[in-house]
Amino acid sequence: TLLLQSAPGELAPRLCEQGCIPHVVGLLKSPVESVQGNAALCIGELARDARCLAVLAASQEVVEPLLAIAHKRTGALQRNAAIALARLAKNPHCLARIRDNHGMQILMQYVKP
Repeated sequence: TLLLQSAPGELAPRLCEQGCIPHVVGLLKSPVESVQGNAALCIGELARDARCLAVLAASQEVVEPLLAIAHKRTGALQRNAAIALARLAKNPHCLARIRDNHGMQILMQYVKP
């Protein structure tokens, strides 16, 4: 919530510096859908920052859970995961993992050319 309420570009770098990104990524595996959705939303916002995107790309735990949410859920939860994946796809390593896991179809639903 703090990430979404802060000024653009203000909080994401601080979260990155403080090592919070792995904790946010870990929330994708929560059994609580609202926690998953908020984590996906935060990851999508974090991925706007180049340094945060690099940290997210280095994580082996971010693409697959987002793809699982995007494929198996509906509504806002699915949309948040798809948006996060689209922003992660700006990184070549994430894009390759998305493609390898057949995630391009879900992105095409939400990203218009």
